[in-house]
Amino acid sequence: MMSKEKVISKDELTGKEKKVSPQVVSKQVEPDKEWVAKRLKQVKISGNIATIACLIMYSSYVEQIIANFSGHPVSPVQPFFAAINATMWVVYGWLKPIKKDWPVIISNFPGIIFGIITAITAFIH
Repeated sequence: MMSKEKVISKDELTGKEKKVSPQVVSKQVEPDKEWVAKRLKQVKISGNIATIACLIMYSSYVEQIIANFSGHPVSPVQPFFAAINATMWVVYGWLKPIKKDWPVIISNFPGIIFGIITAITAFIH
């Protein structure tokens, strides 16, 4: 039989201590497995969509590269900083503890290549 004493617990949002009954604490500890499975599926789907969107975004640099070679150079600033941003995300995905974040690595690697090529070709025309 559980004690009726109050247990001190920290509120997850505010970090403030609060007194709750032992029954409430035991209910908070065990997550609903069905909810967790559903949430993991949602995360996987949204990650796949974000990966595809990122790949499409970086492939749009091909048009800018063609414009650079056609004598209509674009500014190299945005592609240069996009390449830096993509590099940082790839590094993050690679160095992430426990498990590499492959969707982040795969979706941002083309940004490094296309960003650098676009920035360089802006000067070669």
